[in-house]
Amino acid sequence: MDWLGERPVSVAFEVRSISTVFGLRLAGGRDVVVKARADDGRAASCVAAQARLAQRGFPGLLLFPRVP
Repeated sequence: MDWLGERPVSVAFEVRSISTVFGLRLAGGRDVVVKARADDGRAASCVAAQARLAQRGFPGLLLFPRVP
């Protein structure tokens, strides 16, 4: 929860496939989407590609390093 800055108070949705995606409402009223996936060896290249998109202004990306 440290990455989000506040605790979730409700779950809007949860979808499971290869990864799990959660829609969360935080204590301050902000809605966020969190995607989690086991690292199959390609996480570093995916995060690098997403970082390039974010640097170019692609909306909605906030990236975090791998969490153990």
